[in-house]
This record gives sequence, structure tokens and C-alpha cells, in this order.
Amino acid sequence: MSWFARNHVAANLLMIAIVATGALVARDIRQEIYPTFSLDEAEIEVSYRGAGPEEVERSIILPIEAELRGMSVIRDVHAIAREGEAEIIAEFESGVDRNRGLQEVTAAIQRIDVFPEDAEAPVIGLNDGRRRGVLYLSLYGDLDRYELAQFAREIEEKLLSEPDISIVDIRGLENPETLIEVEPAQLRSLGLRMVDIADAVRAAAVDVPAGSMRTTAGDYALRTLGRRDFAGEYADIPIISGADGSKVRLGDIARITDAFEESQRENYFNGRPSIWVGVYSAESQSPMRVAEAVKAFIERERPRLPPSVGMTVTFDRSRDYA
Repeated sequence: MSWFARNHVAANLLMIAIVATGALVARDIRQEIYPTFSLDEAEIEVSYRGAGPEEVERSIILPIEAELRGMSVIRDVHAIAREGEAEIIAEFESGVDRNRGLQEVTAAIQRIDVFPEDAEAPVIGLNDGRRRGVLYLSLYGDLDRYELAQFAREIEEKLLSEPDISIVDIRGLENPETLIEVEPAQLRSLGLRMVDIADAVRAAAVDVPAGSMRTTAGDYALRTLGRRDFAGEYADIPIISGADGSKVRLGDIARITDAFEESQRENYFNGRPSIWVGVYSAESQSPMRVAEAVKAFIERERPRLPPSVGMTVTFDRSRDYA
């Protein structure tokens, strides 16, 4: 210190160098409100549409809990049964490698063969808690639910195409479904029951393995692509086939429409139907940079929106990082 006291120029140059270095690296310093962390947990989600919480617990949760509780890598299991959905959290024992634990949990779930046929395949992953909320948008307008959902999906795709945006989450969007309505008199005239219609639709609207084909160039797995996602794709399903080759198709006897699951929740912004969109920053991203990209996107897109719809920031957490 006495040397610096006698050499004022050197001390001033060192101070200037420290300040300049700090200014150069300041924009690259990661900004946090809460520290990022990793939880030693695996998440299992299973959709079972149309089932109540009690049926979800009995058919989905109890078999999974029975399979997981005896595993050496599992410390505890927590589960929540909701309308049409099960969520299970499996906590790993202290010191267990998370990836190894996930592999063992996945193998255990795949061994379960008592799930209902209508239940969807379990979605299994690690709970890593690595995304951070930055901005939350409301998309709203004088649109029906289908049009509003399409609008939200378009905005989601456009946001994800921005170089500085990598995580977007849509909330308030009900699951789509297809309604098939047949008049009872129509069924009686053809000697059909609703179960016959359901069986025909189920058989025609799934992807199933179809074996394999061996050639000199190698083996090829075959799969029948029968999945149908929209009402118009169901109309050509044959319900009755005559001996002369004539067919009665679903579109001939039924009214088929695109719809959404019934929900007890409705979202509005300024009195108009809305959907909430969250934009997050990943662990390696600067929240301020993500926020700047979203705001620039909004300013660019807002003039292009139809008069009947709007897009606005309802909650801006990026100010907490400033």
C-alpha cells in the first residue's frame, strides 16, 4: 500500500483498468432473483381423459405408487389426482445420481401393464427447476375458443423463432376434442348402437404397429398411420360395408365438429376471452435480453394484428432484474 501511496499514477491506472474491465463484463454477468437449482425428483404425468379423480387414483396412481415405493433409489412418492390427469413426484434418495434414478423409474413404469386402454402413455422426466419467468402476456379478442387457440399457437411459434427466446408456455388453453353426434332414430334405422360407432372410430383413429418388411437393403418397421386430429378427417370412416361394395360412412350419419374439453374455468382480459402466455429464460440466458426480444416482437407484431384481437404484457418480471 505504501508503494501505491508514493506512486499515484500507477494507482490511478490500476483503478481505471479495474473499472474498465468491470464495465466490459457487466452485460455478460448472469442476473438472478432466485438461484437456479436442481431437484432430486422425477415427475410422471399421465392423462386419462374423461376419468374423475377417484378413477384416476385407482387406475393410474395406485399401480405407479406400488411399483415405485419398493425401489432402493426412491425416498418418497407424492401424487395428485385431478380430473383426467395424474401427477406423481418420486423423490430420490440422497446421493443417487439423477439420471440413473430416472432410468430406473422409467423402467419401472414401463413394467406396469394394468393401465386402462384409454390412458395415454406416461410422460416421465426430471424436475430441474431451471426456467425463470420473465414476461407474461395476455392474448385476447372477440374470437371463439378455436380461433383464439389458433391465434395463441401462431404467437407461440413466432416467439420461439426469435433467436433470444427458447421457452414459451401457454395457459388457459383447453385440450381439443372431436364431437360426434348421431340421432337415435338414425342408429335404429341402420340397426346400430353407439358402441358400434365408437368401435369403428377407435379402430380407425389410432397409429398401430403393422409388423416389419425384410428386403435386401435391410429391415423396415411398418406402422399404420390412422391418427386423426380434426373433425373433417373422421367423415370417411366406414361404419357399414355392403356385399355390393357400398359403404355407409360416418359423415353420412353423424354431425362431426371440432371442440374443446368442458372446463369450469374461463379467462378474460378487459371483458374479452383471453389466453395467458409465459416467456421464460433458460439457465444460460440473460432475462433482460429475453425481455428485450419479447418487447421488440410485440412492437413489431401489434400493428399486424386484426382489429378484433390484442396482445399486451400483463406482468413484467424483467424489471426485478434491472
